[in-house]
Amino acid sequence: MKIEIDLSDIFCGDEEPCDLQEAIRQEVVDNLTAKIQAGIGKRVDEQISSVLNKEVTAAIALQMPAIINDLINATYTPVTNWGERKAPTTLRSALVEALNSQMVYKRVPYESDRNVFTKAVDSLVSENLKTFQAEFNKLVTADFTKAALAHATAELKKKLGFV
Repeated sequence: MKIEIDLSDIFCGDEEPCDLQEAIRQEVVDNLTAKIQAGIGKRVDEQISSVLNKEVTAAIALQMPAIINDLINATYTPVTNWGERKAPTTLRSALVEALNSQMVYKRVPYESDRNVFTKAVDSLVSENLKTFQAEFNKLVTADFTKAALAHATAELKKKLGFV
């Protein structure tokens, strides 16, 4: 079996004659040019993205304190779920009010109903109570053992007639 491929059929049309070497050279040049353009385009995109990221980060770092200060001190009017408007306030005063309302110790039956302040206080008291209980038990055990031995010794002396 013999297979023949006529490259002039692939690179040249049937209606017009052409130089096969020139057609192949043109295809190779076109292919390499497309690959180089894609590589350069990708590299340019990466460089632009890198420069833009640096510039945006620098601009954000420069502008952020002023933006945050304006945001915290900006006045707004809170609205309830039913559309009732409340007195105008700022984010700073709303944060202070929310923190003050949460910094109240509330003894509630369910763990899920406790606020963060209550949980922190309960945790601190529990840790300190465990430490105190361990030291107290150690002292009471030592004193009890000492008193029990003194009492036992005194009772033995009485029974044996040493006193």
